Amino acid sequence: MASSTGNSAMGVPPTPPTPFPSNNAERTVAEKEGLVPKSPALSSETGERTIMEGATLSLLMGAFFPCIPVAIVSAVLLTLIFRNRIQDPYTVVQQITQVHSSDLINQTLAEVNQLKAGGNSVYWLWASKQTTPGTLHTIASITGKVMPFITSTSMALVAFFAGRRIIEVTKARKPESMPTPHQMSILISLLNGSGISPLWETIKYRFYNHESLVQPVPLAFWALAWIVMLTLAIQAVDSWFGVALQPATVDILKATNHTSAYGRELNSTMCSSLTHQLPCIGDVSLQCTYPCSITNWTTSANVERFGLQHAQEAAEVLMNNSYTNFVVNVSAGYDTYDYDDSAEHYFLADKRSNSATDFTTGTIAVTTQCKTITQNCNVSDGFTCGSYSAPSFSWTGAVGVDKQSATGPYNESSAGIQFFNDSALTIPVGNDPSLGMFTAQNPVPFLLWSKGFPPVDTSVDQFAQMRADHYLKYDASGDPVFILNCSMSIYRATYNWTNGAVPTNGLYDLELADPAYGAIYSAAFAMDSALGHLSMQDAAALAAYQHQPESLANTFASRFSAAATALAAGIAVPSQNIYEQERFNNVLVTKVPLLPLYVLIALKAIYALFALVLAGLAVMVAEPLTSQDVKERLTIDGLAVGLFEADAHHKAGVSEIQQLYNEHNKTPGDSKDVEEPPKIGMVQNAEGGWSWATSKKLAESFGLSTVTGLIKSDVKAGASTAVEGVAEGQSGLQIIGGLISPYERTTF
Repeated sequence: MASSTGNSAMGVPPTPPTPFPSNNAERTVAEKEGLVPKSPALSSETGERTIMEGATLSLLMGAFFPCIPVAIVSAVLLTLIFRNRIQDPYTVVQQITQVHSSDLINQTLAEVNQLKAGGNSVYWLWASKQTTPGTLHTIASITGKVMPFITSTSMALVAFFAGRRIIEVTKARKPESMPTPHQMSILISLLNGSGISPLWETIKYRFYNHESLVQPVPLAFWALAWIVMLTLAIQAVDSWFGVALQPATVDILKATNHTSAYGRELNSTMCSSLTHQLPCIGDVSLQCTYPCSITNWTTSANVERFGLQHAQEAAEVLMNNSYTNFVVNVSAGYDTYDYDDSAEHYFLADKRSNSATDFTTGTIAVTTQCKTITQNCNVSDGFTCGSYSAPSFSWTGAVGVDKQSATGPYNESSAGIQFFNDSALTIPVGNDPSLGMFTAQNPVPFLLWSKGFPPVDTSVDQFAQMRADHYLKYDASGDPVFILNCSMSIYRATYNWTNGAVPTNGLYDLELADPAYGAIYSAAFAMDSALGHLSMQDAAALAAYQHQPESLANTFASRFSAAATALAAGIAVPSQNIYEQERFNNVLVTKVPLLPLYVLIALKAIYALFALVLAGLAVMVAEPLTSQDVKERLTIDGLAVGLFEADAHHKAGVSEIQQLYNEHNKTPGDSKDVEEPPKIGMVQNAEGGWSWATSKKLAESFGLSTVTGLIKSDVKAGASTAVEGVAEGQSGLQIIGGLISPYERTTF
């Protein structure tokens, strides 16, 4: 049976690492005895090139493996976003949510929900298969899914610094600055970049054992901690980005280069002059001043008649039956002019206005304010209010008609109106043609009286309080009556038409029109024209059914303004819009909040920049040509080579750890007798523990007839002794028992 080590079948691991010589003399002796490798001479050109190739590959992988997925994913994501972004000439209409509660909890919850949604700043994308929230989030999350697998490439860069540090402290012969075996194990785990576990083991070692860590362990710890925290932050923001990405249905506007004519102004042909001369009502031999809204004609009976210009259109609008115009009412916005901005304003709008077009245009707006003054007037057959008296509630106040001749039957509803040239209601107009038949005031003051409404109800009396406070009274005939003091104002104004309507405060830039507009908008009522009388009586009748004096006055004021606006439709023509834009309602889009998007991209950029900076520092500081070989040994592979390859520490520098394994050093021309690489097993020592053991050649089976020998390694003595083989023909289990029994303890 052979007893030489070269023919042994099983053996303990090779000689363990030799203790570092404390001085040059000890190192020289150790080198002569072969206990440590001799200091290498200058590397050959081929060796340097081999090492540099390995270092270059590690540097390139560490620098660009994190950068490439970040760059590609970010580029694809941003390309999809910016190519499909809704931008000029399109604008998305955003709904702004306001929190009106001052409660701290509600405000905090609102802010949290807003942050969860990604804030108010967003990109709006046209909806397509490429821009669905699921697609965008899938693309954005690719980097976060890949990063855990490329952490090791970044830590490989840190290994250059670790290797350089170990070389320096070794050359400086500072054992106190060298890591212990446990610390070296922690260092290798950290450099392996296997997530949180190495970080936890490092913390446990530091605080549970109360032992300080020597460099490069802290360097590796903080580098891995930074990478892990950055990776977790990227994944967290990626989840936030996925939650904030939402499909939405919005309204989209598109500015147009042309404008329609949806505004309204006076017809320049009919109203080239705001007033003109016509025969006076009641005395055609005289000429009186009329507003341009009034015209005249002669009947077949040779009777001079007066009425509204284009009265048919006025009637159609009054009955909401026009194909051209309709009346809009809205509360006006803030303006510097002195008027009641809470009052309703009425103006003509174009029937072509719709929800597909938003625009800004000009118009003429009318508003009226009234208050009930019945309680301040003396009522009998007629009434007296201040300095003004009317002989009967049946008198309509028509200009050119003697009011003393006005009479009417009992139980007949009626309404009358008197315009004045002063707000104190002391200068009535229309009684004397020589003084003018129509008021030339703006605002236009007037008195309104109504007879017959609300009708007397003997079963249910809903207006007892109104009568008790004298807001409603009875005239001498027993009919219910009320009187209002009113003022009508006419404005030139601008309004916005948005999404098929005029929004609140959409009427603005109100400017009182010329005083002649007062006559234009009051003439139909002052003349007691059929349309004027009908609309005025209708407004008075509707107002009479209110149970509060303010409601009565406001109801009449609103209806009167609408009627005045409609009756001027005959002389109104379209005017060009100031601004116009197309509207597309309920468009499906993708909402991309800017905050999570750019936070995610920024974190990824920091991750990639960290890798580039680390690679640059490794080139400039860590001397890759020198530290590459040590870096490759600071791995699990490096430990295995040092433990099981007997001559690994004698080999020259390598570009990668695989070059240290003898099993990879065979060439195709080697004979079959070339020594096989060692095989690894475990043997139990005398204390019952298990130790690593190597064998040059494995038995073909447990029934092998001969095992040539065993080798036992004694580290302390530095010598090995042959172990006699076991007898031929033993069974496999007997062989294993014979192999294990001689060992007392194996150390490395």
